[in-house]
Amino acid sequence: PPTRRVVVTNAPPPRRAKKAPAIFMDRTGQFSLGLTAGSLVSGYDSGSSFGDMGVGIDARYRITPGFGLEASLAQHPGSEGDRISPPLSLGAQAFAFSTARVNPYVAGGVTFTGRNFDDTFCDGDEYIDYVADDTLFGPYGGLGLEFAVAKNATVSLEGRVNAIMDLPEDDPTVPVSFQGRAGLNFY
Repeated sequence: PPTRRVVVTNAPPPRRAKKAPAIFMDRTGQFSLGLTAGSLVSGYDSGSSFGDMGVGIDARYRITPGFGLEASLAQHPGSEGDRISPPLSLGAQAFAFSTARVNPYVAGGVTFTGRNFDDTFCDGDEYIDYVADDTLFGPYGGLGLEFAVAKNATVSLEGRVNAIMDLPEDDPTVPVSFQGRAGLNFY
């Protein structure tokens, strides 16, 4: 007759293979439109500064999950209409965690800033009337965070530094500005 042998062990049951975690958002090939609001801060050589609130629109296209292109246009009127600055920016974004809900990124590109200034500022002891109607050009760099609030919607916070390359020598404005922005984008 056949004999049977039973072996008893305390080994854990065999493990089942786990499924790979699902990617939250893969935005490759997706286009988005968004609204932004924020402030453009700059100043004059004398130390006087200004900060003008504004609104704008963004258009983004994700080439890969971690890399995208962006075009943005904003309008920053001065509090009394004495300064109007509409920066147009064309650039790229590199995302650190391209498929996560919270996604830090770096941005860079070029900015064309139109200026229509009829401003008065204090240069130490005297007030100076400054008039400018031109467009300035320069690179920008920024850091931001994008938060996925829904499958097709994100909220972003970004800080940018805009440099001006073609500022005339006798111009009293500083050749740099800071732009803080918050936006809502729909993919």
